[in-house]
Amino acid sequence: ISPIAKIVEIFASELENHKRKIFHFYRGYAGKKNGENFIALNCGTGTSAGDCVLFLKREKIKEITFFGFAGSISKNFSPGNICGALGFAGGGKFSDFLKNPTKAVKKIKRIKKLPGEPNFPKATVYTTPSLFAEPLIFYDLKKRGFDIIDMETAFVAEAGEGLKLRFFYYITDYKLKFSKVDFGKIKSLCRKLA
Repeated sequence: ISPIAKIVEIFASELENHKRKIFHFYRGYAGKKNGENFIALNCGTGTSAGDCVLFLKREKIKEITFFGFAGSISKNFSPGNICGALGFAGGGKFSDFLKNPTKAVKKIKRIKKLPGEPNFPKATVYTTPSLFAEPLIFYDLKKRGFDIIDMETAFVAEAGEGLKLRFFYYITDYKLKFSKVDFGKIKSLCRKLA
């Protein structure tokens, strides 16, 4: 699953006989790879991504790979890098975050590495309810051990409890200083994941 339609399309292009489908509210593709069934869905941003996972659990999906964009607050993760997730926190309410952003930061929960998972550097992810409120707490998040920021991980991880989950991110910016997205790198990772 991904909140980025272009990533969903790239992943689907790696599947055999992929067909565009609508799964209730979610648009995506169904196909096969090495005889196994796969679906590639646009999960939407923020809480919608968690809701998508709840739908997939209801449909008896056992494993989910999330691939999204993230912003870096650590010099260890530069724009253009791809990384996985070591742990996550966040996902709180927008109103709580705006009232007191540093108080909204929660304890980090660790993510288990799955067998056969591609070996990328791992980052600790903070899920924020707002991209543009992030600068208010960059320093505090870094001090608390966070490396990157997104808007979906906490929702996907919490909703996906009990499933096999993998998380990957393309780093788009460093402290909201954006660079051009290299979709060739993304396609290369999609080949490894499919």
